[in-house]
Amino acid sequence: GARPREYNIGAEGAAKLATALDHNTTLTTLNLWKSGIGCQGASKLAIAVEKNSVLTKLDVGSNHIVDEGATNLATALEHNATLKELHLCENNIGDEGAAKIATA
Repeated sequence: GARPREYNIGAEGAAKLATALDHNTTLTTLNLWKSGIGCQGASKLAIAVEKNSVLTKLDVGSNHIVDEGATNLATALEHNATLKELHLCENNIGDEGAAKIATA
């Protein structure tokens, strides 16, 4: 899998990765732990995850995603049958975001 290893790619980098995921046919693991994608980047990735049928593991831990980003990822999970692992630790996700993820 791909891992930028603590690079601050930010929301803009996440948006570019989301575009690449739209055309992805081989990458199954994407590790974006501590990449500075924030809520906006998580939301961009969520759109791609919703349509992606190859990715099985996504780590977006320690990215300040909070409830809004978690909610967007939860919506993506409802439409994605391929993603089996989603790592969200250290994101300041509150009860609302956690509930959305848990029921997705």
